[in-house]
Amino acid sequence: MILGPCQLIAHITTKHDGSYEINDHSATRIFPSTNENRCLNLGPTVRKILGRSPFTFFEHPKHLDSIISGCVLSGNQHVLKEANTVVTWRGILTRIFLGNKVIVHISFIDNTMYIEEADLKPEWTATQYALTDAVGMAFEDVYSQPLDSSLSAPNSVQPDPEHVDQQWGNLVQRSLGDLNLIFCGEVDAVKDDIGGGTPNDWFDKRVELKSRNIHSRYPISYARWHMQSSLLEVPEIFVGYRDNNLCVTYTDTVRVSDIQPANFNDSLQRGYNVLSALRATFESKREEEGTDLDDTIWKVVINEGYVSNAIKLEDIEAHKVKRRRELPHTPSVARVGIVPKEMVSRLRGYRR
Repeated sequence: MILGPCQLIAHITTKHDGSYEINDHSATRIFPSTNENRCLNLGPTVRKILGRSPFTFFEHPKHLDSIISGCVLSGNQHVLKEANTVVTWRGILTRIFLGNKVIVHISFIDNTMYIEEADLKPEWTATQYALTDAVGMAFEDVYSQPLDSSLSAPNSVQPDPEHVDQQWGNLVQRSLGDLNLIFCGEVDAVKDDIGGGTPNDWFDKRVELKSRNIHSRYPISYARWHMQSSLLEVPEIFVGYRDNNLCVTYTDTVRVSDIQPANFNDSLQRGYNVLSALRATFESKREEEGTDLDDTIWKVVINEGYVSNAIKLEDIEAHKVKRRRELPHTPSVARVGIVPKEMVSRLRGYRR
């Protein structure tokens, strides 16, 4: 099983309140080459983050709105109309391919399968960041800079405590066998040898930033690191190894191609089998139910390469899913299944 080339559709900035901007680079961060051998103290930034309340939707799954809007508003809505299309998040694909358990909501609309993670604790709100989350966020903040500040002061290290609540995502298209995968995932930074281009020119200069405790009892999950990065074709991972005092003691840059596990193709085959089986199931249901299938939401459990459970949500439960992530001061989003109704209308009106 072979993954086709990674085609960039759009950049997406997702903000702390769940709002997003298409082809906006305000959340893009630069990784200065001068930081590659620096051993920096994460402690002060970690403490700042722990002293703040988590952002609104921290640890809650995201709807697919930004992905669908990213395709439509960037003029690439045609990618959603291609045969055998699956629309989802990079994180969901990672778990499916690796055989990890994931519980998702699925809607099958106009022959396109939309998959988002089910929110198992929709009413829960985090009151503070866990230390592991704060350390990861601090590492990104200390070792990278917002795009604007890096252009004015490329060799400085000035953590931006507010910027940590934004994410820069790459929305891409890839083939997997006869499947057309449309998905988005966060990218931590871009290396600073950008030559004055735009983010569209930096695709091969993206880098993931990861921090590891040198005293951790658990081995690095290179299979997960590889899958996460390879899906978006991010070529490098910069790793900072820290001690218990939150001081980075040494660093390393890992080429993603160098950590490809021997069973990588088996993982791709596993993912293809799951996604193809799901599409076949919903194609069959569509033949039976016609357009009545559009405005339905299915709760599906996927584990170890198999669909272990699939339940059609009753109207009350489906309504709760549609209302998920709604803010009191924002208009309600009308949905067909899990997809914004406005986006469905735009796609149905689209002609090449």
